[in-house]
Parts: sequence; C-alpha cells; structure tokens
Amino acid sequence: MKKYTLVSFVLVLTLLVGFKFANATAVVASDSGCNGTEIYSSTTGQLCNTTALQIGSKGAAVKAFQQVLKNAGFLTGKVDGIYGKITSAAATAYYKIHSPVQPTAITPAPIITPISTPTPTPINTTPVSTCTNGYDSGTGFVCGCTSTSGYSATTGNACDGSIPSTVVGCSTTSGYSSVNGNACDGSTPTPAPTYPAGCTSTSGYSSTNGEPCGGTTSAPTVTLTVSPNNVAYGGSSTLTWSSTNATSCTGYGGNIKGWSGQPNLSTSGSIDTGAQGVTTTYEINCLNSYNVYSGAIASTTVTVAPSPFPPGCTSNSGYSSTNGVPCDGSTMSAPTASLTADSTNLSYGNSTILHWSSTNATSCSNVLGKGDVATSGSVSTGVLTQNTTFNITCSNSSYKPANASVTINIAPSPFPPGCTSNSGYSSLDGSSCSQ
Repeated sequence: MKKYTLVSFVLVLTLLVGFKFANATAVVASDSGCNGTEIYSSTTGQLCNTTALQIGSKGAAVKAFQQVLKNAGFLTGKVDGIYGKITSAAATAYYKIHSPVQPTAITPAPIITPISTPTPTPINTTPVSTCTNGYDSGTGFVCGCTSTSGYSATTGNACDGSIPSTVVGCSTTSGYSSVNGNACDGSTPTPAPTYPAGCTSTSGYSSTNGEPCGGTTSAPTVTLTVSPNNVAYGGSSTLTWSSTNATSCTGYGGNIKGWSGQPNLSTSGSIDTGAQGVTTTYEINCLNSYNVYSGAIASTTVTVAPSPFPPGCTSNSGYSSTNGVPCDGSTMSAPTASLTADSTNLSYGNSTILHWSSTNATSCSNVLGKGDVATSGSVSTGVLTQNTTFNITCSNSSYKPANASVTINIAPSPFPPGCTSNSGYSSLDGSSCSQ
C-alpha cells in the first residue's frame, strides 16, 4: 500500500511541475545570481525580478521587497508581507528609476515517466542553520551567503559584511546617487554659493535692484562701546562702533548732534557725547541694503554722577529753574512783606504814595492789582474818592507767601451827592451842583 501511495505522489508532483513550467512566462536571463528563488542576487546584491508579484501576493518575498521600497523612500505604508495597492503604487514608482534584475531562465523540467519502484529520498543529515544577528549560525557567513563575496540571496546585503547605502539611487556607500546626486555615504554636500538677486558673481551690480554684487546677504552685526562709561556731572565720553555686513546705521539716545535719530551714520566710527548731565543709554541699529535680515542692535550706558548743584541749577549762580532756590546753596528763610502809605487819611479827591519792601522773597505781586513787581518799590495811588485797601504778596519757592496791606481813609465829599465840584449838575438826580 505504501508503495502505490509513493508512486502516486511522484506522478502528481511530476505532472504539477510539468504543468507549471509549461505555463510559466519566459524571461530573459540577465543576472546569474538570480535563479528564480532568491529575493536578492547573490552576485550583484540587487533586487531580483519582483515584477511577477501582484496584488494579493504574500510571504517573505513580498516583505523583503516592501523593505527595499521603504528604505528607498517609496513605500509609506507598513512592511507586512502583503502585496496591496499601496505596495503596488510604490513598486511602480520604484521601477521608473530602478530596472528589475531578471532571473536566469529556467528550462522547464521534462515530465517524468512513473516508475514502479521510486527511489527513496535520502535523509538530510546537515544541521539546521539559523540566522542570528545577520550571520548564518552554521556557515558563519552573512545570512543568504555561501562566501564573503557577492551579495546575500535573502537580504541583498554584501556578503563581506559591509553596510549597504540607504541613500536613494545608491547601492553602496561610495559615489553619488543616480537619482539626486547626493553622496552615497550620507554626508551633507557643500552648498553652492549664493549671490544677491540679479547677480551671478560678486562683481558688478545687480540687474534687479542696482545693488553692488559684492555685497553680502549675511546677517549684519554691530558692536558699540563707550569710554569712559562712568563720568562726573558735566563730563563727556566717546562712543565707538563697528559693524559687519551692514550698509547703514542709526543712532539713538542722548542729545548728540549727528548721532541721535541720525539714519545715515557710517557703518563704523566714533563720536563725542559732549557734556552729560544724566545717566544715558546709547543704542545703534545697523542694516544691510538687501533687507534680508532684521537689523543688528547694540547698546551701552554712560553712568553720570549726581549734580553737585541744587535741582534746576547748572552752576552756583542764579536761581533754580525748577523751584527758584538760590543755586549757591544758601539757606532761604520764610519771606516777609511790608506795605505803607505816606498818608492813610486823605481829603476827597486826593492821592498818596505807597511803599513796599520784603525779605527772603524772590518775587512780589498784586500792588494796585498789577502782576509781578520788584521785591521792593513805591507807586502813587492816584486820585481817591472813597476808602481803599491796597495789598501786596511776596514769596519764595520754599515757604508760604507773605501778605501785607494798608487802608487809605477818604473824607466825605464837600459837594452835593453826584457832584465832584461846584459846577454842573448831579449825576444822581440832576440838581445843580452849585447849591
């Protein structure tokens, strides 16, 4: 019974093999390292023909091919050993750049005539090898290799253990990519020089904006220093600046002619601050003419010692512009004011002289309703026809103002009501003033 079963199995296997090769599509042999079963050529390390794979294919060959597409940057999906639409699209893109290596043609096997007694299959006594860390545990060679030359039939890696390039368009780590020209060793190429718009070199002028082609598109830099940076009140310092890659600078701070708010400073230079009365921060902003970068800014501060004079004073003479205190630092006491008259009792229609004086005052006012007057003086009251009180106010910046007053009494008029003399008529009732 076992004999006939074995004969039947051989017959069926022979028919299936014959049917498969009878219907296989013939391919052109181009790489002896591909015999139809390897995933990678054992001769060149290139991927063997995978065009026979189609949507629905599964297994190790599909998974290996997906890994190749993934490493080359064509497959965005996961490596799962299933040939789907995503893998198919990635393969189409890959083969536009990489031609598949065709396997060596295989001559269809002849149909074997069944024999009555099949030859028993010998038992394989070779130890089973396993692939550990990229190497075959049985042979010691790279997995899929039988020597140290050529490439692995299962992974495509070099049999000498060297690392293949992962750069698209490269099969090794030497040379340059056939796709994008990048170095196959993964190093970054030196960028080509760049020139301003409208320029092809560093000479001449731009055909776009007329700027000199020798200019730079690098970011500007600027430094600003001051010496000395600590000065006495009224002392001066020197500002010094320098810049790179800049075509213009603008200064800010202080009140220096040719610096503060000046937009056309040279890109380097120095300037004297002049006398300084307060601590001041100076700043400079430098630009280049291509407007590629934001301006470079630098600043420095000059610390000025406090003024030895009272607030509002620039010397020891005069009075403070802030509060009127003497700039010589003298102590000011409370002001006083005095106002008198040559006569405080007058006949109707007469006048008298007013006299005023003050102490510790910087100004007086309000005499005869006038504004500021000297801190002492005299003035006529003019004709008086009724009792009148005169006032004066004297002050300084440190104390409350001092006031003084005087009253002039006028005798009753000798004329009828509404009259200022013995002639004419009364302004009150029209009666004769001669009564």
